[in-house]
Amino acid sequence: MSNTIKPAAGKVASLLRLGTINLNLQARNKTDALREVATLLQRANCVSNFDAFFQEILERERVSNTALGHDVAIPHARTEQCSEILIAVGRTPVGIDFDAKDGQPVRLIFLSARRNRW
Repeated sequence: MSNTIKPAAGKVASLLRLGTINLNLQARNKTDALREVATLLQRANCVSNFDAFFQEILERERVSNTALGHDVAIPHARTEQCSEILIAVGRTPVGIDFDAKDGQPVRLIFLSARRNRW
């Protein structure tokens, strides 16, 4: 019997679905990129009211920028519009200005959503 600790990657993988990944985003600005990635969760039947959900994402961005630097942003929202915890992933080869602290454009977006009460 091994005492090896199992990696947490399986937990993250359980929050992804094939339909919530887009490796070729068409958006060229932050708002359009957020909408494009959020739409992936809508198509996965996770979101009940897309307009309300999207406004919550934008409001969260206004409160605090989610660009981490090093080409990555992790926008997120606690919402009543999402039926489960899921992560949508978007990648753009051109990079999008998210006002990251390092000044670099974002190329990877990991958008997560979860219910307010869990």
